[in-house]
Amino acid sequence: MNSLVEKVRSCLPALDRRGAVYLFALFEREDAAGKWDIVLSSEWSDTDATTANKLVSNEVVPLLNRDELAALSRIVVIPSTAPAIAAMSSAINVDGGSVEVQDCNFSGLQIKHAFVFRCKRPVSKSQIAEQVTE
Repeated sequence: MNSLVEKVRSCLPALDRRGAVYLFALFEREDAAGKWDIVLSSEWSDTDATTANKLVSNEVVPLLNRDELAALSRIVVIPSTAPAIAAMSSAINVDGGSVEVQDCNFSGLQIKHAFVFRCKRPVSKSQIAEQVTE
């Protein structure tokens, strides 16, 4: 399991090259024990979730052995404007390391186990405007 966690986490810099990543994690849902979802929320995936899904897959799959690949269920792309992203970033703040979480609820979905590699609040357009004018 540690190998899968580290291999998925190692893909974060490649995703960062596309733009800001707000959430990147592995979730084991309560209803899918033993299977892991890769979860992504970013500014660039908001405009094209299908391309984001392919990009994550292209980064992760070559790193995995057969057992690790079998342990993955799906790649989930969540809009950065989803309330769940703001709520989670209020509870967890991690950027590039790894925070392990067990038995939590993510936007109505019961999560048995999670490894969160990045979780930060998206920057709003008004915050960007304020930074530019300062």
